[in-house]
Amino acid sequence: MRSTLLISLFFLGCNQNEAQVQEESPFATAPKETAASSASTRWVAVLPAQDASLLSAPCITRTEPQARGEVSTTFRAQITRVHVQVGDTLSAGAAVADVSAPGVVAAAARYVGLRNRLRVHREHLDALVGLRKEGMVRTAAVFEQRALTAQLSADQRQAASVLRMANVPLKQAGRIADGNPLVLRAPVAGVVASVFSHPGEVVDGSEPIATIIGKAPARIEVRSPAPLVLGTSLTMHGSDGQRHELNATPITSILDAKTGMNKTWFVLRDLSVSLGDGMACTVRWSVQADVWQVPAASVTTTGDGSLLWRLRSGVPEAISVQILNSSGSSVLVRGALADGDSVAADADTYADTRESSS
Repeated sequence: MRSTLLISLFFLGCNQNEAQVQEESPFATAPKETAASSASTRWVAVLPAQDASLLSAPCITRTEPQARGEVSTTFRAQITRVHVQVGDTLSAGAAVADVSAPGVVAAAARYVGLRNRLRVHREHLDALVGLRKEGMVRTAAVFEQRALTAQLSADQRQAASVLRMANVPLKQAGRIADGNPLVLRAPVAGVVASVFSHPGEVVDGSEPIATIIGKAPARIEVRSPAPLVLGTSLTMHGSDGQRHELNATPITSILDAKTGMNKTWFVLRDLSVSLGDGMACTVRWSVQADVWQVPAASVTTTGDGSLLWRLRSGVPEAISVQILNSSGSSVLVRGALADGDSVAADADTYADTRESSS
C-alpha cells in the first residue's frame, strides 16, 4: 500500500514538472515565424573595413632600366681578376673584372699595325700626287697607291669595330695590344648585388659576370587576384622599413594571362625619391566610408546578384550588396548598411530556416 502511494506521488510530480517546463519555454507560445527566424541564426555586427588581407597587397619596385646593369662580355675571354665583392658600392665606370681575350688582343694589334701603315702610305700617296703634278710619275702609280690606302683603311675599320664591340676605346688599343688585361667596368652606379664568376673561369657572354643595382625613380607594381578597390590613401611599405605615399590613381592595370593576377602600377607622390629595383614591398590602402566588412558566409549569390540579411531595429531584411574584395573568411561589400546594423552570419542557413517556417 505504501509502495503504491509513493509511485502515485512520483508520477504526479513528473506531470507537474513537465507542465512547468512547457509554460516556461518561449517556443511554446511564440509565433511560428518568430521562432523560425531566430532559431539557429547568429547575427554579427557589420564593421568598418579593417582586415589587413583585404586592405593590402604585395608589390615590387620597378625602376627605370638605367638603374640596373650587368657586367658581361660580347666575346670569349678568361677572367684574370675580380675587383669587387657583393655589397660594394660602385660609381659608373669603376673596374669590376680583368679578362684576357685573345680575339680582342689580336684586333687591337691589327688596329695599331694598320694605323701605323696607313700613316706611311698616306704620306707616300701625298708625295706621289705632288710628283704627278710635275709629270715625274705615272697616273697609274697614284691610283695603285690610293687603292692600297683604301684597302688598309677598310681593314683598320674592321679591327676598330671588334674593339668597339668589346667596349675598348680606340685610344687604348696600343695598351691592349701590349698584353695588358682588358678591364670590364660598371655600366651604372650602384651596389654589387651578385658576382657570378671567378679568376680562371672562361666566359663567353652567355651569362653576366656581375649584377649592379642602383637607385632611381621607380614605379610600384601591385599584384592582386582581383581588381583593386582603393580609397583616398595609398602607402607603400618597403622591406627596408621605408614608407612612401603613392598617387591613388594608378598609371595602368592589366590582367596577366599566364598567372591570372591583376598587375597595377603606381607612382610615388614625391617623384624625387629614388628606390632600388626589385625591392619587395606591401601596399596598404583605405576604403570609402560606404564600404563594410562582413563574414564571407553572410553573402549569398542569387540570379539577381549578391545579397545578405540585414538586421536593423530588430527587423530582418534582404538587401543587395556589391562584393568589392574577399579574403578567406571576410569580404568587403558596398550596400545599404550603417553603423549598428547586424547581418546573418550564414545567409544560406537563414534563408533555409525562413523557407521551412513558411
